[in-house]
Amino acid sequence: MRELYLKLLWFGEAWLNFAWVDFRISVTPYARWKNYFLAAGQPAFNLRTARNVPNINRVRQIIRSCELAKKYHWRDMNCLRRCFVQQQMLQRRNINSQLHIGVKKQRGQLAAHAWLSHQGQIINDSQAVIASYAELHAPAWNGMAQCMGPTEAIEQP
Repeated sequence: MRELYLKLLWFGEAWLNFAWVDFRISVTPYARWKNYFLAAGQPAFNLRTARNVPNINRVRQIIRSCELAKKYHWRDMNCLRRCFVQQQMLQRRNINSQLHIGVKKQRGQLAAHAWLSHQGQIINDSQAVIASYAELHAPAWNGMAQCMGPTEAIEQP
């Protein structure tokens, strides 16, 4: 019963966070929201985190709840919005995750994709999808984002 209650809470939290993240990205300039979201992924090391190493199954349950909320949201959420919401939910629980952004050339256009990892394991995507992208490292994101508009920066394949 407790697990069901937790999953419902996570679903509701994720659904509301998707609305907030989508609103923030859609109506504010990139320069105003990028630092807020990218800072969310910084390690939050404290004694509680050091003693409480999260179970990877718990991390995956949170990710699954987010995926379900994304599926039933009224707006279509791309991979960047999905990663921001999932990263925020994990961060609130003192679980660190790393945001990854990759690019590839697709039909003559530059396509980008975002995913998360936790302790070196991909947690919200498949290895098959990620393998087709060349990962950018954090300093390269600024250059990529300056070439694209705020809502075009990341498109899910």
